[in-house]
Amino acid sequence: MENQVLTKKSNILTLHPNHRLLYETVLLLKPAKIVECGVGGGDHLYNLNILDPKIDSYGVDRGQAQLDYCVERSPSLKGKVQNFDMTMPLSSKLPLVDVAFTQAVIMHIKTGNGHLVALSNLFKLASEQVVLMENWSNHPFMEDIKYMFNNGMLPWQSIYFYIRRAPEYQNKPHLMIVSSRELPFEPLKYYSQLLSDVNNA
Repeated sequence: MENQVLTKKSNILTLHPNHRLLYETVLLLKPAKIVECGVGGGDHLYNLNILDPKIDSYGVDRGQAQLDYCVERSPSLKGKVQNFDMTMPLSSKLPLVDVAFTQAVIMHIKTGNGHLVALSNLFKLASEQVVLMENWSNHPFMEDIKYMFNNGMLPWQSIYFYIRRAPEYQNKPHLMIVSSRELPFEPLKYYSQLLSDVNNA
């Protein structure tokens, strides 16, 4: 990280712009503890722990085969990932964290109110921020979150929306941060700011 930007410094493979922006955002938030919902093969948690080994990282996924693969690839995540379906009522066995994040997960939940349950669970797990990297046309994410907040379905006392933009994609918005406190990022005032871009997740 240099001047709040995550920059490639060696001959390793270049990160996908969405992943670089996601990691950069999480690092800027300076969480002590994080959880990825839809952890899959564990790449994002592994990479974040390389970038900041002090972060206490956890992950959940509905697929046990994915979790087995995750631990096989990254043994350091053993005991840090759990089998859980985010469309179910929240389990007390899951860790409470500072920041919860997704990478192209909730956009795929299209049965009933499953995506709303998943969103609400993110806010019940995280005390500070929820970071979403999704296809913004699949659900009205901002409207849904505001509705749940205004109707007492989320545990936070305050809520603020921000966007972060990937310079690799001509500064078009790619990522939403929902925070329990004000942050020094660009405010997300209108959902159209996100919809102005093509599918990015």
